[in-house]
Amino acid sequence: MFGYYSCYPWTNLEGYSYLLDLYSAGEARYLLHTIFFREQDSTAAAASGLPFAILRHRTREGKRWGMLWQAAKQYGVSKLALELGGGITTYPDDIERGIRAIFSLLAFWGFLPQEYRLNPTPQDRIYFSDKREFFYAWEEGAFYPMAKPGEMFDKGERIGTWISLEVFKAVPVTAVVSGLLIYSRTRCRSHKGDTITMFLPGR
Repeated sequence: MFGYYSCYPWTNLEGYSYLLDLYSAGEARYLLHTIFFREQDSTAAAASGLPFAILRHRTREGKRWGMLWQAAKQYGVSKLALELGGGITTYPDDIERGIRAIFSLLAFWGFLPQEYRLNPTPQDRIYFSDKREFFYAWEEGAFYPMAKPGEMFDKGERIGTWISLEVFKAVPVTAVVSGLLIYSRTRCRSHKGDTITMFLPGR
């Protein structure tokens, strides 16, 4: 049996073999990707055909996954999550690609014909450890991006502009590491501590 998930009203997964968590929220644009929670699910994660897949045990804020992850673990259910981007601003290309990823996974699991399968995520884009590098707002201000997720950058290369609301000064925002930009805040106004960008370092 297959279950899909877009919120968290229940945790009884008895009788289910697969659980697909469809996630879209927040104030940023993500590079669409698959999150898997067990190493043995990496092949299924790659079947989505999304740009990368990552093994994660904690949320963006560093907390352990909540009741859904625990329930999947308890019942031995193969669980994947699709990070489908922000919920405030939506992008037609991301929506289309997300739908095709869902169909590809359903075909991989045998629920749809194989013609829906996409080329799998490349092996060098499957991460078995969480190496994401975060850049946070250090004060009250506004962020204006000059790049979009999916682009590669060298450390120190400019990716946007920060307008300080404390000293009313514009300063460049640069890549914290050399690697792939996977997250960029879309809501300009930012509070101290908000995530501005996220990178996957190059290998």
